[in-house]
Parts: sequence; structure tokens; C-alpha cells
Amino acid sequence: MQPTIPALFRERCARTPYRVAFRAKEYGIYQEVTWGQYWERVKHLCLGFVEIGIERGDRVAIVGDPCPEWCYADLAAQSAGAITYGIYSTSSPSQVRYLLENGGATVAVAENQEYVDKLLPLADALPALRKVIVVDTRSMFLYQDSRLMTLALLEEMGRKLRLREPRLFEQLIERGDPDDVAFLVYTSGTSGPPKPAMISHRNCLTALVGAFGEVFPGLLSQEHRTVSYLSMAHILERCLTIYLPLASEAVPHLGESIEELPQTLFETQPTFFYGVPRVWEKIASQVLVGVQSSSWLPSLAYRWAMRVGTRYREGRWDGSRASVALGCLYWIARRLVFRHILRKVGLLRVRYALSTGAPLPPRIQALWQIWGVDLVNLYGATEAGGIITTQRPGFPRPGDVGTPTGVNAVRLAEDGEVLVSGPGGFRG
Repeated sequence: MQPTIPALFRERCARTPYRVAFRAKEYGIYQEVTWGQYWERVKHLCLGFVEIGIERGDRVAIVGDPCPEWCYADLAAQSAGAITYGIYSTSSPSQVRYLLENGGATVAVAENQEYVDKLLPLADALPALRKVIVVDTRSMFLYQDSRLMTLALLEEMGRKLRLREPRLFEQLIERGDPDDVAFLVYTSGTSGPPKPAMISHRNCLTALVGAFGEVFPGLLSQEHRTVSYLSMAHILERCLTIYLPLASEAVPHLGESIEELPQTLFETQPTFFYGVPRVWEKIASQVLVGVQSSSWLPSLAYRWAMRVGTRYREGRWDGSRASVALGCLYWIARRLVFRHILRKVGLLRVRYALSTGAPLPPRIQALWQIWGVDLVNLYGATEAGGIITTQRPGFPRPGDVGTPTGVNAVRLAEDGEVLVSGPGGFRG
């Protein structure tokens, strides 16, 4: 039987309680959180949600950048039977109000004062919003509002409830149904106001996690380092940071802020890295600026390496076998030039790399492949559970979005519309 997300979380924590679930940087040091520690935090927060009145089907909104508490709150609320959704940290006050009202949030979890200041002025106009849970309270000493409470207090309430009802957490997880809505993901609103796509546990675990296991089989059998930096209001970051590790050996690394992504990449040297085309373009442009400002000898070496690399990759894209001489020259180019470039940007050890969210310019994909990063292009949609088609690893020719996975059936209508059918299809 297909498990729910909380049931899969329980199974993973019981199976590998001492393995590292993720690493989060705090005050300059990466702190490890094991699956056993993860379980305890989620358990007590779940029971805390129950204590403040959260019931099955209630909605819990979470606003903030990727952080451990985002993961804890999401899994805890889902374990209690609630439906969670994220709010982009860049949302304007009017957008935040719309999302809170439209989603019907009864509780909102805010990372810090910055996000409390977006939520609290709206609370009087949102009678359904009963509580605002604050994670980081260091700047909150002057705030006086009965709707505010700390995440630490919520957790303490959960500990006390656990003493009274030690089996309740397990019972709540067992009540879940794979076809229940697990979370909402708001669309971009290109044809009007953003609309919440209802994603069930089955949608998420079958379509997204299952498809990633098919396309990147090494994620399931070998430990991989990933970097969490995109907004978890988006389905991709949310699933790859919170849900994929439940069924794989991916270990997310959370830096201190999105602005420090270059440093986070350099420190962690991920083996699986994903991003929207703008991220790949920005990192590549930084490399090229560095090459242009270098002295004549490194610049000369780079131009020579690019000539060799371009010839080598173009031959592979055409399906021809590179000559021994060209293969040796490319190996030298990678060792002397491209290897140092990739180490500086933190992508030397990347085994799997993907771009999604918008069309990836072929020249950018080609550039990364010449440098030695096996960058593939993925086309997906929230309504399809994430993945529709994707290229497969193996340095594919740039310029297309590959083929469908075995999860969903995909075909083109006569007017060119993409039609998708299967377990990844959202609930509505």
C-alpha cells in the first residue's frame, strides 16, 4: 500500500535513526541533525499543533527561507492531518493577505520578525487565523499580541501532551490516507490570481519522488549531498529538501541565507545540484568574468581548453566516438583548467545536475557540459506532480526537454497542448 508522507517519515526514522538527515549552517558551523532527532522535533511539534486546536483538514501556512524549522513544521502539521502551504518570502503584503485568506490558514508559522511584520498587520482582517508561530524570537521582545507564540512553546506543549497520551502521535499518522491532500502549491497566476494546486501524498511520493528515482537512480542507492536554497513554497525545493530524503540517500545542506549560495556551494561541494536557468546563467557569468579579468596565461589556457572541450562535446552529441588523441586532450583540459573552475564554484563533485522552471538556453547547457557538468533539462508542472519530461544523465544534446518518465502518460493534442495523465495528476 502507498504510504503517506508522515508514514514514510516514520519508517525512515525507525530504520536509520543515527544517520544524518540534513545539515544546517548556524553561526558559521554546519550542525548535523539525525533522523532520530528529526523524529523527536516533528513529534512534539505535531502534538503542539493538536494542543492549539489543529484538526484534520485545517490549513497551516509557512513563510520564511529554507531552514530546519520549515521542515519540522511541515511534517508536524501534516502528521496532525493538516494541509500545509508555503508563502514566498518575497510576497508583498497584499499577496500575503490573499494567500492567507484564499488558503484559509488557521495557523501561520513565521521564520522571524521580518515575516511576523508581514503577517500581524493583516491578522485582524483574517478571523480564521488564530495563531502566528514565531521561530526566531530574538527581535520580538516588544511585541504584545495574544495570537503570537513561539515555536519553542508549541514544542513544549507537545511534550506535555505526549506524557498524557504517549500513543497519540502514532495514531495520528496511522489515520492518514495516501489520497488525502498533503499540501498546496500556489501557481504563478499567469491567467489571474494564483490558484492553489492540491497535491496528495500519492501525487508527491509516486510522481515526484518516484520519477526522480527513475531518472537519477544513484539518489536511491548512494549518499548524495544537495543544497537547499530555493523557496520551499515551490514544489521542487520542497520535495527535494523534505520528501525526497525520506526515500533516498540525499542529504540536504541548508546555508545561512540565499545570498551566501556561492559560499555554501564551495563549502559543501554537492553531488546533486538543481536550479532554475537564471542560477546556472549567473554562476556561469561569474566564471566568465573571472576568466576575462585573469592574466594572459590562464586566459590562454582557458581558450585552448574551450576549443578542445567544444570539439569533444560536439562529437559526443553527434553520437560519434572521440579519437584517443582528442579524449586525452580533453582529459588534460579538465585536469588543468575546468577542474579548478568547478572547484571554485563548488560544483566539482556534482554527479547529477538539472535545470527546470523555465527554458534553459542551449548555449548555457552546452557551456556547463563542456566544463564537465552533466547538466540535464527538466520540464515539469505543479499540476502534474512535478515532472512531465526530462533529459537523462549522460551529457545529452542541449536544446530539448527529453522524454516522459514511466510515472505519467504524456501526449500532444492536435493544437499542441501537452496532455498528462497518471498518478501525478493533482487533486484539483
